[in-house]
Amino acid sequence: YDPIDITPAKDRNDIGGTEVIDLTNDDNQQHNPSANANQESDDSEVWHDAKDELSMGNTQVKDDTNDSFLRTKSSTEQQNVHKSKRKNSTARIMFTGITPTTRHRRMIQSLGAELLESLEEASAATHLIATDGESIFRRTPKLMICICKTPNILSVEWLEKSSIKQQLLDTDDFLLLDNEPAEKAYNFSMRESIRNGILARKKGGLLGGWCVYICSGVAGNKAPSVKELTLIIEATGARVITSLNDSDMLEPHCIMILTSDPSTEAQRNEFGVRKMEHFDAQIVTTTWLFQTILTQQSPNMRRSEMTSLPSARDTVAAAGSPNCNSNSKKTRARLS
Repeated sequence: YDPIDITPAKDRNDIGGTEVIDLTNDDNQQHNPSANANQESDDSEVWHDAKDELSMGNTQVKDDTNDSFLRTKSSTEQQNVHKSKRKNSTARIMFTGITPTTRHRRMIQSLGAELLESLEEASAATHLIATDGESIFRRTPKLMICICKTPNILSVEWLEKSSIKQQLLDTDDFLLLDNEPAEKAYNFSMRESIRNGILARKKGGLLGGWCVYICSGVAGNKAPSVKELTLIIEATGARVITSLNDSDMLEPHCIMILTSDPSTEAQRNEFGVRKMEHFDAQIVTTTWLFQTILTQQSPNMRRSEMTSLPSARDTVAAAGSPNCNSNSKKTRARLS
């Protein structure tokens, strides 16, 4: 079963080794400043040459100003240059799994960086702080979005030391690598995920070119809400479609149909599902999707783990980054 549950925090239990997280914690904390600083913000348990990738370099805010130039300037001039450049190359920092304290907010402000807090902003984050060294690493909606967008998945130590130096430090020494308990629990390697993500983004995103249809009953059933699922899927470079009607169809071989794990009879019999699978649409489960995102392995790397519905064809079309921008006459004829 999918390792997702939206049972309120007060009813948290270990279910099959999966921790139950409240989806509404962040809203409560916003109205309750005395809430535990380590309590999770609006995250539910969901599931984990960079220098060329970010506008501010691999892990550090970089710009057109080079070190040799700065060394020719006075201390005051250097500070002015840094402040000016920070405004033009703002680091956008997001927290997940822990709640930023007033102290953290002041650190971010002093660095000229920006704090992002809503899930809608997650795709714009350049740095994600996912642990304070004591909190448990969690597969949250924010993590799932950010890992598709940035290699900078960090501990809060990066922010604290950057604040002391009053400059955004290179993140290499603060990446959440070799977290054995988390990597064992979720069956992934953060080191590999970061490397895979860098390559995927250069090709248009992990699921770039795909369209994803979410079956009824998936969202909220040990899975995020429709809104959260949509944001997560869009972060991969895919597009969410809301209908399998022929009139709305793109190329079937570019479509992924997302079901629960295991899929339900209602989902298997949902309008258009079997027809689309017959014409090479891929049937995938939420477990497959979340693990694909966490590992940042493209579909062609993980296609053996894709699933087909009972009695459907066993073959799986080669995946990659299909072109789904047009309806061919041949396809429309096959669907008619």
